[in-house]
Amino acid sequence: MQPAHYNQLEVSLYQLEAMADLVEKAVAGVMSAFATLDTVEASIIMENDKSINSFEIDIDNSTYNVFAVSTENIPSGLLRKILSIQKINPILERIGDHATNIAEAIVRLGQEHYSGGDYAIAEMGAACVELLHDAVHGFFAGDQLLAGEVLERDAGIDRMYDAITAAIKETMFVTAAELPFEAGFALFGIAKNLERIADLSMNIAEETLYVVEGAIVKHRQSVGTPLENGTG
Repeated sequence: MQPAHYNQLEVSLYQLEAMADLVEKAVAGVMSAFATLDTVEASIIMENDKSINSFEIDIDNSTYNVFAVSTENIPSGLLRKILSIQKINPILERIGDHATNIAEAIVRLGQEHYSGGDYAIAEMGAACVELLHDAVHGFFAGDQLLAGEVLERDAGIDRMYDAITAAIKETMFVTAAELPFEAGFALFGIAKNLERIADLSMNIAEETLYVVEGAIVKHRQSVGTPLENGTG
């Protein structure tokens, strides 16, 4: 018979996968709403964040139960997976919050009747949607190569963010008539939240490498750079 902690781990993984699916749909959905400034779709995403928050509590409880039902030592590989689930759980919740923040910014743009350009925000959003999907898929598939690719791609999104914010600043302060401040700040907020989604996706990839390799990779200068004494 399979030890009880394995059964409880399967419950936690199932819950985390369901939560991740909701979060991915929220990020993809909010970028779809941004493309047309659909404030109705944005409002739905804001409301659906409650379901993501509910999953966070359920997963907290189920991972604690892994330890509660254990009557023997938990294997190191299984222990790493439990610890990673506990870390990824709040990461997904925060990504859901960032999607909600973007939805709120879309509503503000709608109120401002904004009809200007998107400053390549849609392109950055598409890259973030893909990055999040690959980070999540890499974790559940135990794909360390995909996780490594996610870590490498984060720098490209940072460059997009820098270019977008520079373009918004130039328009706001040089030709202010083309971009009112309220709309400009809303666009700034969307770009910043996307940048944070990319960073958090990278954190998920780091947890994948921890589970597969047993190595802590946070604060590594580049993928493949060894850590000293197991610390960053």
